[in-house]
Amino acid sequence: MVDWIVPVTIAFTMAFAFGIGSNDETMATTVGTGGIRLKRATLLAAILATAGSFFLSDKVARSIGTGLINLPQTTLETYQPWILLAVLVAVSSWLILASRIGAPVSGTHSVVGAIIGVAACAPFLGSTFIETLKLGGLFNVILGWIFSPLLGLGCAILVSWVTRKAIKTKIRGLQTMERFERNFMILLVILVAFNQLNRAGNDAGNALGIFHALVAGNQVKEDYLMLLLGGGSISIGLGLFIVGRRLLKSVGTNIIELRPSDAFCIETSVLIVLTVCNLLGLPISGSHVLIFAIIGVALVKREPVDKKSLRRIAFTWIVTFPVTALICAAVLIPIISLV
Repeated sequence: MVDWIVPVTIAFTMAFAFGIGSNDETMATTVGTGGIRLKRATLLAAILATAGSFFLSDKVARSIGTGLINLPQTTLETYQPWILLAVLVAVSSWLILASRIGAPVSGTHSVVGAIIGVAACAPFLGSTFIETLKLGGLFNVILGWIFSPLLGLGCAILVSWVTRKAIKTKIRGLQTMERFERNFMILLVILVAFNQLNRAGNDAGNALGIFHALVAGNQVKEDYLMLLLGGGSISIGLGLFIVGRRLLKSVGTNIIELRPSDAFCIETSVLIVLTVCNLLGLPISGSHVLIFAIIGVALVKREPVDKKSLRRIAFTWIVTFPVTALICAAVLIPIISLV
């Protein structure tokens, strides 16, 4: 069975990578401000996402792939191929379902929820819940979840406040305002390009980490790792290009009305958070960082946000964790009984 399960696991990982790309809305602010047309923004985002996934995902990929499950210390090492397959089935099915109902979902939350589902099955695998998890690695992931949205919110408030103060001291009429906004548009495009690279580097780790886990478990030769990482990176870019344009338009235009200066403040905050978390190897939800940065700008502007959208985001953030854990456990337990 193991002869066929590894190729199936690789196929599901590629599908997961495609799903991650389709849920990447980093370029949304350029679309919302009218700086780049939707088709061009989607193409540019896909190219940058592919590059960022391949070159910047290593730390996060290793954290997800080998930093959460304590395989060598438990009997779970025997079941590793089945565990990886169960995780991928859980995450992929949840992402597809959420996408069909239009709910924003975090790939990072989905992966970690599925891994908790594996730990919950530990007694059926001859181990224990605590033995199975690398608590230090799990702590780092949870720290990233808490730290990154709050940092995104705080940075957005600070950057937006400073920017608005600076603009008010320089503006002399409508023409001056329009010139400032054009300048911010140029800065915005540059910032978003950096953010797309960083965001892809962080998000890609959720899928590409599976390849690291396959190599660590001696299921795939290390010689093939770079080829798999390259294929996964291309899958992320294709997902963004083929499916992602609807999300770019939705996030860029539905939450608040964006001017180039607003988008600049949002993207500056996102850049800070993504850079810090990538350097620390913290898996985070790029979507939530972006949303909290948008909220921060809205607070400074004293502009109402779409509360319905925020409630949906909060609901899916909470539900994703237990749902993927339950799906993973439901898939893994029957498989174990048949092995």
